Amino acid sequence: MASKILIVDDEPHLEIVIRQLFRRRIKSGELSFLFAPQGEEALRTLNEHGDIDVVFSDINMPVMNGLTLLKRLNENYPLVRTVVITAYGDMKNIRTAMNHGAFDFLNKPINFNDLKITLDKTLKHVRQIKELHDERRQRFLAEKLGEMNRSVTSTLHLDKVLDLYLAKLVEVFECEHAFVCHRKKGEKAIILAHHGRGSCEDLPIELAGRAGLNEDGPFYAGVLDHDGKTSALLELALANGNDDGDSVFLMRPGDKPFSADESQMAVSLTGEAAASISNARLFEEVRTLATTDGLTGLYNRRHFLELAGKEVVRSCRYGNPLSTIMLDLDHFKQVNDRHGHPVGDEVLQAVARVILETCRKTDISSRYGGDEMIILLIETDCRLAGEIAERLRESVAHLSLTNHRNEPLSITVSLGVAQLDTANDSLADLLERVDLRLLSAKKNGRNRVQME
Repeated sequence: MASKILIVDDEPHLEIVIRQLFRRRIKSGELSFLFAPQGEEALRTLNEHGDIDVVFSDINMPVMNGLTLLKRLNENYPLVRTVVITAYGDMKNIRTAMNHGAFDFLNKPINFNDLKITLDKTLKHVRQIKELHDERRQRFLAEKLGEMNRSVTSTLHLDKVLDLYLAKLVEVFECEHAFVCHRKKGEKAIILAHHGRGSCEDLPIELAGRAGLNEDGPFYAGVLDHDGKTSALLELALANGNDDGDSVFLMRPGDKPFSADESQMAVSLTGEAAASISNARLFEEVRTLATTDGLTGLYNRRHFLELAGKEVVRSCRYGNPLSTIMLDLDHFKQVNDRHGHPVGDEVLQAVARVILETCRKTDISSRYGGDEMIILLIETDCRLAGEIAERLRESVAHLSLTNHRNEPLSITVSLGVAQLDTANDSLADLLERVDLRLLSAKKNGRNRVQME
């Protein structure tokens, strides 16, 4: 691979002289030269060619002089070595340049033999520091891979695994935001997890899907104008990099773009975390299958009883109110007999959606058996539980449902409501009393709420 040298000088004939002087080494592929007339053009060239090894820069140039360029190079390109070129005897500028990090200097008019010696010496130094940098980078990467592995394998809970993974990315790459975005073809992308400063509500998730387009690896690196500021953006393909899948976004200030080395390191860290994320997802799926009713999406009876038992103990210990609603679909057997079980399944799903939309996330909802459903209302007294039950009854009665012939279906529910007596009740006592209230609601005409 050719060593790449950038010559920054406004002297018009210098390019011809340099190419002639090093023509054999250029032809053999050993050296490659780029030229810029002043500092700003040099910075643009450096941004376009990230693999420049050495910069030879005149000090006295228009627009941006060599000393200013040297300062910018040291700030943004720490592996590039700079040789300054100045008038013979200009010790003040030479001293200033060396104090600002110049590797060496040449005097004008340039002695071409001195130029060759200085170039070879500088390139040898660059190779040494790059080898050292690569060694340190490999050690750093190995250290971070180990930390990532220990972190993400410490739990099987998907939310925790994602948070630990994103936290490590924020730490390593000094990001303002790191987030996992799920996309499905034809649907709006959603954020699954976020770690960083502030809210994730306005993050640019509409860009999801670029990962995998980069020929150098499964990532997309660029600069984004977003929300009135410029941000450096790195997107990594976490799962499927095509139509459906997850992407990981890293964002930091626009003046710190992600280098190719950083992108590859992020890919390595993501690869280390991918197996743990996959295992956590599998664990979540298995746990969902074990705890959830497959038809309605509500908890199954066994899991409801497990959670409800814990809530009863907590309520009795702290004296907080705890109420329950049990509901039963009125004449549901007739729905199955007249319209078939597929229609009956749709009815059950519609009622379950009403429950999930009406109740709080902290409440525990379950398909208790057949067409019976039950809700445990945390820190809720009987009066408020009755109001919630009435809202459920009205919402179900206003459902727009049809059978397979597109004929309207009228569905109603009967509901019983009971509150835990924290001094005397067990879970079995509470369930027995709410079941009696439900039976009373059905005996008294159905489509009603029966309170204690």
